[in-house]
Amino acid sequence: GAPDEGAPVRSTSSLTSWGTAGELSASLGSFGHPHLCERICTYAAVGRCLSGTDCRYCHIPHSGRQPHLDKRHRSMIQSMSFELRAEVILPILEQKARENDFGPSCDALLALISNEAREARGAQAGPSKLLGKRGLVRVMSAMSFYNVLRHMLSGPSLPQALSSDETLIYIESMRVHAASLAGDSDSATQRLSLSLSLNSF
Repeated sequence: GAPDEGAPVRSTSSLTSWGTAGELSASLGSFGHPHLCERICTYAAVGRCLSGTDCRYCHIPHSGRQPHLDKRHRSMIQSMSFELRAEVILPILEQKARENDFGPSCDALLALISNEAREARGAQAGPSKLLGKRGLVRVMSAMSFYNVLRHMLSGPSLPQALSSDETLIYIESMRVHAASLAGDSDSATQRLSLSLSLNSF
């Protein structure tokens, strides 16, 4: 059920919690809903997803229209170096982590991003001046943790330690933690072990 990027899908529910064990088994992409799940499956939203529980996109309704970056903001991120992306985006991720229980893997991943950015920055002093930063931060602050993280790790000059294969392990561990909070850790671990071999960040 691959969605159209930024498609306005309206929810029939106002779910804002981790969800119940039954909801978390809705699809592979639903684990960690709403903070760590994949983008909304537009086919499931209209009852036409043929992938069912194997779908890599989220089948659980989200509240309202999901915020997304416009073309200008996406171009801005793609033009940023890794260390500049960390300067702008890492504080947003850290704030979201403080507000939610994503488990120790989240803390480890954010620390890794911070350390890699510090090494890449080297002796460069002071914060960078970025035109349009305020609007970018405002939109990203309303996005889910996972979607913000995707943008953090999707631009140029990404360190090898944060490659998709490496970061996926952290993300799947966070999703298992989320499922355990919802009382579905056993089935979540089994399904996410399968998704590790099939999914990509």
